[in-house]
Amino acid sequence: MSRYFDRDPSEWNIESFLENCDQKTTRAKLGLYTTCLSKIVKDENRPRREKAQILLDSIKKPLCLSHETSFGAQPLSRSDGIEIDKAVRKMTKDWELNKPIINVQNTFSGGTFSGGQTIGTVGGRISVTKRNQEADNEKVPKRTKIDDCLSVGDQRGQRNEQIPEHQIQPKKQSIESNDLYDSEIEDAQEFTLTDFDIAYNSLDPAKMWTLKSSGRVVEKVIYEYARKLTHESYLHSFIVNDIDVATRSLFSKEEWKEITTSEVKDKPKLEHSHVALLKKYTTDNIKELRNALSEPPVDGAEFDRNLHFDLDFINYAYRGMLFLWEKGVDPFDSTKLEGWYEMCVWGRLIDPAFDNLDINLVRGEGMSFASSDRKNIERSVADRKMIGRKGDGVFRQYKKRLEFGAVEAGRKWEGKIGTKYLKDSLKLCKMLKDMITQLSTECDGVEDLVRQLQVVGVLNGANMIQIITMDYPKGYISRVQRRNVREVAGRLTKSDPLALVLKEILCAKFIIKQTLDIINKKNNVNIEIFLNDSDDQGGSRTPPTIATPPTFTTPSKERTKDVINERKKNNNK
Repeated sequence: MSRYFDRDPSEWNIESFLENCDQKTTRAKLGLYTTCLSKIVKDENRPRREKAQILLDSIKKPLCLSHETSFGAQPLSRSDGIEIDKAVRKMTKDWELNKPIINVQNTFSGGTFSGGQTIGTVGGRISVTKRNQEADNEKVPKRTKIDDCLSVGDQRGQRNEQIPEHQIQPKKQSIESNDLYDSEIEDAQEFTLTDFDIAYNSLDPAKMWTLKSSGRVVEKVIYEYARKLTHESYLHSFIVNDIDVATRSLFSKEEWKEITTSEVKDKPKLEHSHVALLKKYTTDNIKELRNALSEPPVDGAEFDRNLHFDLDFINYAYRGMLFLWEKGVDPFDSTKLEGWYEMCVWGRLIDPAFDNLDINLVRGEGMSFASSDRKNIERSVADRKMIGRKGDGVFRQYKKRLEFGAVEAGRKWEGKIGTKYLKDSLKLCKMLKDMITQLSTECDGVEDLVRQLQVVGVLNGANMIQIITMDYPKGYISRVQRRNVREVAGRLTKSDPLALVLKEILCAKFIIKQTLDIINKKNNVNIEIFLNDSDDQGGSRTPPTIATPPTFTTPSKERTKDVINERKKNNNK
């Protein structure tokens, strides 16, 4: 709680709070402001609570920052939290356009330093220039990393970055140059948890996951830990990853067991005919395999695509790999690139498996619609449309925007502690979180259906594959569970059979098909609700609903090359 609110409630207003708050960014200040007011509304005595409610109401309504509207404290709902979040975003833009700024202009020449300051607003309403000579014993301000990248001045190290007053103008946003851009740039320069604080305070405590083994609330434990982090984590999106050491350290063994085993979905099992065919093809002799593949995969029956498609797929997968195995040398060497693996290996093993479903695997850095929908939820006509996260593949329903899984691939496998694996895991999990949120919305938030949903992630590194699943077991937690890592052998062998890889792919297909069936059940639920809702029955019998918290948005920063180009452009004027 900010010390600002220790003063008399009659003195509270947003202008003075912004001036006295020690947070670095305006967005962080506004986030802290709304968070403190929300806590006061819930917990404090009546006079303070009423004043806090007035200030929150003034944020939610399209009035000036200090306008007070009505009295009376009402408990905050999830919709209130969303409205406040939208208002904070708008207020941040307005405040940044009008707040006073100080630009320090440094000049290095002949070993001496002189500092100039330009004081004014971004809009250029006020423009006053001060010049003062720094004392020799004062410290020279530390240059930023971007400044170190610049090459301004002559070869002797002279530096002159003074910006004329007439160049201090508001940053204009062009909507003509490009209607799509990615707002989530990795490796953020400045990390703010305002969105995380707002997301947590919008959750209903009554619907959070309380552990039976200890009575602790999972969401609260995650929030108290993640709000102190200076880097992005799974926890900022309320994702519990079964291999994340930091997450596991927050809970005892009993608590962790409860988290990882509660409401676990039944594991997919292969049909007897599938197992028999995979065993038949498991050999270390090329000639025996070719003879087995020449026989019909269906014994003693006419081929029926609806019944025997997976058997035909298994046969096709072995035929595709046989071309590589017959070379006699291991084709998987360090010279092969990611595109080669996608075309010559995974394009033969993964893509054909889904040809009998209403699912299309979109490859080639396809954008996730679910991620794009989340980023543009507050978009207006004047805003550019933000693109969704791009993966190496997206499992998307034909002719629709619904997505059921994603693929992330790489040209080599560095193990579970490799940088590529760790970064792709976070990226993939955030995409899956967007997808399961999209599917939850498609189910109208009906809790019985949402708790059954699962989405699938596929991690490929060279000839290695790992399937991960995400579900929504209890509370507001999204849980990630990983299956075993499997390898496509470079030669025909019994020790590393292709059967194990195909089993993982068929299991992923089963999960996607199961989720697709749940989505299709939604219409039956809606019809039942409609028939049961009548005046004679005393009101609606709508089943309970659950809302998923939003995926955490990676804080963005200006790219170094963009700043350099802008500086050069200004210097040439």
